[in-house]
Amino acid sequence: MKIAIIGAGFYGCYLAKKLSNNHEVHLFESKEKMCMAAIVNNQNRLHLGYHYPRSNETVLQIISSYNRFLEEFRDCVSFIPQNIYAVHKDSNVDFEHYSNFFNSYNLDHREVLKSDKIWDKIKNPKDFQGAFYTSEGILDTSKLRLKVIEPIYSSKNIKISCNHKVDDNEVNILRNKFDYVINCTYNDPYIGFESPPVKVKKEHCLIVVMKDSNYRDFGFAVMDGNFCSLYPIKGDIFSLSSVVHTPFNKNELSSFNVKENLEKIISDSEKYFLFKERKIVDYYFGTKTKIKNDLNDERETLVVKEGNLISVLIGKISTIFYSIDEVEKEIYK
Repeated sequence: MKIAIIGAGFYGCYLAKKLSNNHEVHLFESKEKMCMAAIVNNQNRLHLGYHYPRSNETVLQIISSYNRFLEEFRDCVSFIPQNIYAVHKDSNVDFEHYSNFFNSYNLDHREVLKSDKIWDKIKNPKDFQGAFYTSEGILDTSKLRLKVIEPIYSSKNIKISCNHKVDDNEVNILRNKFDYVINCTYNDPYIGFESPPVKVKKEHCLIVVMKDSNYRDFGFAVMDGNFCSLYPIKGDIFSLSSVVHTPFNKNELSSFNVKENLEKIISDSEKYFLFKERKIVDYYFGTKTKIKNDLNDERETLVVKEGNLISVLIGKISTIFYSIDEVEKEIYK
């Protein structure tokens, strides 16, 4: 078969690599080169499901793909002993519910004791109902990018067209030229669809990258609500996000003050963390596409087909294999 894939990010490139084993694939990218903005401009957490106690489907999809992701990309993932999820006293989900949630999905965890040294890094330990050590991975996105993109250049069955933005009109042309057109653009998942199956929203995001010796190889997510998350990148460098200040809408974009908003994220995080150096070294700026009505914090991966047009909206990077299974079901029916 001849298959067109729109979007040469992580998902589009990996799908192209897989399908090129048996098919001729043409990859279209709107930017001047293949990129991975959706995964690079984000916290490099390899989700195992701990983050989503209110969305069963998200957790099930992640679990179904996680081991396969590790088998394929083990050299791009590292682990640390102090990777903690802490339940705040004002959490949407209480500590007992959270513990039951971990147990029901057999998510590896161990309760943090009140005497454990990790609380020395936390501003007000008494504000927490309790916490758990978990075993989520840390992604090396630079390694991951190389591992996915290199095979694209060496494959004889993959053609690449960069600086080529595909709009609704061209989708119809591609549908006549190819057996299947698969949209992996992430930020515009329903190009060419007459009836988009779900409403989505775009959310611009800002994440601080900091360096602080007090948080070497340390991860701490405050659950579950308008809180903050600190996640390691390498050594004493980590990313910092805030549910309140990391996202912002497009109306703010023209007058967006990066330094001012980085400061807001850090100030919000200082309700929980005891920074020593408080040194900003970088920041991530990107756009997320989410299901519009995500009241339960859904991050599901959706694969939808309309004729020979398939849309892949990825919720979490580790569900890439779930999405491939769903795409193959559609094209091999």
